[in-house]
Amino acid sequence: MMVTQDHHGDEGQPYPFATNLCNVHVAGPGGTALFRFQAAAITWGILVIAVWLGFVAFVSRDLLILGNRPAVTPRQLCEVVAWGRHRQMQLIWTKVAWIAFAYLLGTFGAIWYGIMMAKFFRAFDSERATLSDYVAVLENVPKLQGKDKVEDILKEAVQEAVGGRDSDIAKEIVAVSVGWDFREHRAQVRHFIDEEVKAFHEKNDEPQEIPAGTGEEFDSFCGSINKHVLNKWHIHLDAQGEEFTEEDLKKNLENMETAPTSYVIFMTESARDKAVELTKAAGVKVNDTTCSLRPETYEPEALFWHNLQVTPEQRRWKFMGSSVNIFLTCLAWTVLLYIPYAHYMSAFSYANGDEPSELAEGAFVSLVVGAQVGLFVASSIGADFCQCHYEDQKHRIYIIFYNAALILNLVLDILLQGYLSYLQMVGVGARVADGRLLGSLTSLQEIFESYPMQKSVGKLLFKYCWPCTFLVPFVAEPFLAQLGPYHVGSLLLRSNERIRGENAERALELSEMEQGRYADVIFNLILVACIPFIAPANLSPESPDPSATSRL
Repeated sequence: MMVTQDHHGDEGQPYPFATNLCNVHVAGPGGTALFRFQAAAITWGILVIAVWLGFVAFVSRDLLILGNRPAVTPRQLCEVVAWGRHRQMQLIWTKVAWIAFAYLLGTFGAIWYGIMMAKFFRAFDSERATLSDYVAVLENVPKLQGKDKVEDILKEAVQEAVGGRDSDIAKEIVAVSVGWDFREHRAQVRHFIDEEVKAFHEKNDEPQEIPAGTGEEFDSFCGSINKHVLNKWHIHLDAQGEEFTEEDLKKNLENMETAPTSYVIFMTESARDKAVELTKAAGVKVNDTTCSLRPETYEPEALFWHNLQVTPEQRRWKFMGSSVNIFLTCLAWTVLLYIPYAHYMSAFSYANGDEPSELAEGAFVSLVVGAQVGLFVASSIGADFCQCHYEDQKHRIYIIFYNAALILNLVLDILLQGYLSYLQMVGVGARVADGRLLGSLTSLQEIFESYPMQKSVGKLLFKYCWPCTFLVPFVAEPFLAQLGPYHVGSLLLRSNERIRGENAERALELSEMEQGRYADVIFNLILVACIPFIAPANLSPESPDPSATSRL
């Protein structure tokens, strides 16, 4: 079922459970785009499965059992391997055709999806007037101090650039919002902003007396963790002291320098666009510096004012530093945790019942899920370190970090597991389908395409997909991302009487549906794309162990 209206009629009431989130903008265009992306991924998966079932129906039903026929005895294993290799080569054209179809469908489907979403956002923006439609970004602003009346200086410079103060466009300029470099006084500025917000909310409500604190509750190890968690939730319980006096704040503001970016607000969107066009050639002269003016595309709630002092060049270096840190994180996880596990698994000969227990299989699931959680945290820290100007930029960098880290982690796992499995199978005398010893193969392609290696790597990839990636994270997400933080917020709220009012609401808020969720869907699609390239002749859990192939 789908709702017939594209807006919610009863203000303050929840949307019906059957609301079509691909059409109804319950959380803005970004939320709609996210659900449309997931719908496109599901549609792609259904189509490629339908084409594969078409091959099964019109070519051969062996495609359903190829790689999945049981073999209990060594003789049966020999027969299955020989038959599987023969049928695999006979039906290889279906696999190639199916992969080509999936690739072309994904490529042209992505192009079509990108065009449709570009039209969607353009239509959404043209039908609705938002704050960004009236704002232009003034870049390359020279360093000025707070005592210089920077707002007036920048406003007059833009007015001169668009034809003088008496021109029609100059009269449309409402104000200038200046970006400041206040990183050294961030706590102080934040404190007074919170005070003003609190005073605004208390105009119509009964004022609440919030106890003053000294901050000593955050001195211990657990207290420092609590403070870090509260800061991530934008709850700042600073100590009340002389460091936050108004006189000191005024002095700091007068000596504060501007950031390279500021924002010019116009009365109408057309005036903004004309001003951008008029300044495109000569720019805007501020003292001896030429600034540029461009239309704003982000809403003000997505702006990180405290990061405006960071230049694109500085962000590139920060991006490189975060990339190195994430790479070292993946490497450390592989060396410290996965190598011992893989070495333990390779110690089994898989003969006469010598195989790992279910506990070892559970350990693999825990390792993979733990790695994904750890890389999520490392990617979030890396994206924060880049100090982006906008939240959308931060999410974009997070998606790059997270997907790159997951892919690197997957490659390291498969390479390591494949190499150890190769050594183990060579040690027990495993043979390929034509009877040659696996250890006698010299070509890397022959080794990879051999049955024993395909079985080992295919089994690893299957476990990596199910349940490690396709099931466990999504089952655990409501507890880790929603109920867990809510419970922690409740405990912090009960243990600290200074968390009241708006801060209490922030502590109990559920996490938002942010763009980082694209990373999970993209990585799942990447895993699906890897599966067709590993098609062993037998991948049944009922089959005997690789050591049995030594009797081929």
